[in-house]
Amino acid sequence: MFQTFQQYLQASRPSFLSITLVGYLIGYSINPSSSDWRLAIAGLAVALLAHAAGNMINDYHDSKNGSDAKNIDRIYPFTGGSRMIQNGIFSESDINRLALIMFSLSILLGITLVYLTTILLLAIGFLGIFLAWAYSAPPFKLMSRGLAGEISIALAWALVVIGATILNSYNDDSLIMASILIGLSYGLVVANILFVNQVPDIQADRSVGKHTLAASINPKNIWIIYLCFYILANAILLIGYQLNILDISHLLPITISPLALYSTYLLKGLNHDEVSLKKVIILTIVIGHLYGAILFISNLLVYF
Repeated sequence: MFQTFQQYLQASRPSFLSITLVGYLIGYSINPSSSDWRLAIAGLAVALLAHAAGNMINDYHDSKNGSDAKNIDRIYPFTGGSRMIQNGIFSESDINRLALIMFSLSILLGITLVYLTTILLLAIGFLGIFLAWAYSAPPFKLMSRGLAGEISIALAWALVVIGATILNSYNDDSLIMASILIGLSYGLVVANILFVNQVPDIQADRSVGKHTLAASINPKNIWIIYLCFYILANAILLIGYQLNILDISHLLPITISPLALYSTYLLKGLNHDEVSLKKVIILTIVIGHLYGAILFISNLLVYF
C-alpha cells in the first residue's frame, strides 16, 4: 500500500512534537549569543527525530499488547496513539521499521554533533534515546511501571533542555547546572501532560495489564499526583534561586500557578466523562507550553 507524506507525518504524532521544540528553545536560550545556528538546527533535528521515534515505538508496542485496539474511551486526538495501525494505514512492522529509521537518523546526527562539539553530548544522547525506547519497549516497559513512567518522561524532556545548553555552552559549568534545574522543572510539567492523557485510557490499559501511573492508583487520587508534579516543578526553581544558581527571573513560571490550580480543581471534580477530561487535557497542554515559553523568556532576560 502506498502511503503519502502526510500519513508518514501523522504516524509521528506531529502535534505533540511542539513540546520538544519548546524544550529545545529553553535550552538554546541559555547563552544564545554563543550558538552556531547550523549546530543548533542539527541539535533540534536530533531531539525531534528521537521524539518521533519514541511516539512510533509506543504505537507499535501498544498495538502488540492490545491496549490501543481495546481503547474505545480514547479522546481524539490526544490519547490512544496515532491509530495508524488500527486504521489499516500502516502495519505493525511498518511502524516498527519507521521507528528504527528515526532512531538511527537521530543517533547518526547526534554522533556528528559529538564529534563537532563535546563528548558530554554522548551521554545526554545515549540516555535520551534509551528513555525514548525503554518507555514502551520490553524488557523495561517503563510506561507500565507506575511512577517510573512519569519519571522517565520528566528526565527525557529535561535532557532536551540540558542537551541544547551543552551544545551551546559546554565549557560553562554554571550554565549547565542552571539548565539541569530548569530542565527538570520543565520535564515535570511535561510529565503531567502524559499523566493526564493516561486517564481516558485507564480501562483499556488495565485490561491488558498495562500499569500506567493513572491505571495504578485510585482515580479519586489522580488530582493529588497531578498537583504534586506542579508543586515539585516550582519548588525546583525556588531551590535553584535560593542556591544562587538561577536568577529571580526564572521564578516567572510560578505566576501561572492559578491556571494549574484551576486545572487541578477541574480534575478533582470531574466524573471522568469525555467532555470534562478533554477540557483538562487541553488546559494541561496549554500550561505545559506556557510554562516553557515563560522559561524561554526568563532565560533571554538573564542570558541574552
